[in-house]
Amino acid sequence: MPEELASPTTAGADAMAQGDGDALPRFAATMGRRYRAVLAVIAGHLDVALELLEADHPAARDVSASRIATEELSELTRLILAFGRSAPLNPTVTDLNDIVAEVAVRLRPTLPPTVDMVIDLASGGCPALVDRAQLRESIANLVMNALEGLPVGTLRIGTARLRVDATYVRRHPAASIGHHVAVAVSDVRGRLERASHDRGPGPRLTTAPAPGAEFGLLAVRGFVEQSGGHLTMTSKAGIGTTVRIVLPRAG
Repeated sequence: MPEELASPTTAGADAMAQGDGDALPRFAATMGRRYRAVLAVIAGHLDVALELLEADHPAARDVSASRIATEELSELTRLILAFGRSAPLNPTVTDLNDIVAEVAVRLRPTLPPTVDMVIDLASGGCPALVDRAQLRESIANLVMNALEGLPVGTLRIGTARLRVDATYVRRHPAASIGHHVAVAVSDVRGRLERASHDRGPGPRLTTAPAPGAEFGLLAVRGFVEQSGGHLTMTSKAGIGTTVRIVLPRAG
C-alpha cells in the first residue's frame, strides 16, 4: 500500500478531536500511582500470609481469593495509568504489521461465524518506536470493542504509512507534521443488518460501545498519546465505526 496523505475528517465525525483537557489525565496519573503503591503493599502481605498458612487452613481460600483480586485491581490500575499517560512503557522499534498479524492469529478463532476478518497490511512495513506489548493489547482492545456490536458483517484491520500535513494538524492538535504509520480497526455492518437499521422503529444495533468500553478506549488513547501519537474515530450510523491509531514512523 503506497504512502497516503492523512486528511482531516469531516466536521463532527471525529469523536476524539475535542479532547478532555489535561486536568483529568493528570489526576488519573496521580491516583493510579497511589493505587499501584498501595496494591503492592497489600499484595506483599497477602503473599507472606499464603506462605505461612497451610493449604487446608480455613483462611487460606479467602487469602488466595484476595490475592487474585489484587491482580484484577492491578489491571484496572494499569488502565488508569494508561489514561493518565503515565503507564510504564518499554518502547522498541516495532512493525505494526507484525502486531496486527499476532492479534489476528489470537482473535480470529473467537469470531462468530457471521463475522469475517479482513487484514490489509501496508507494503514495506510500518515501523514505530512503541511498547510492543501495550500496542498489542490496545489493538486487541479495539477489536473486542468492535465485535461487541457486530453480530453480522466484516471486521477490518489495516495498516498504512501516512504523511501528516499542517491541515491535518490543525484538525488534530495532538498530531505532528511528518511521516507516520497507522493501524485502523473498522467494523463494517452486513447488508441484512443495515436493512434492519433502516426500517425505522424497533430493535436495532448501533455503533455505541459496550458498557465499560469507553474507559478502555480512553486508556488506549492515553497510551497512544504517551507514545507520541494520537487516536481518531469516525462513525456512521448503521454502517460502522473506524478507530485509528497513528504513531510517528521510526527510521
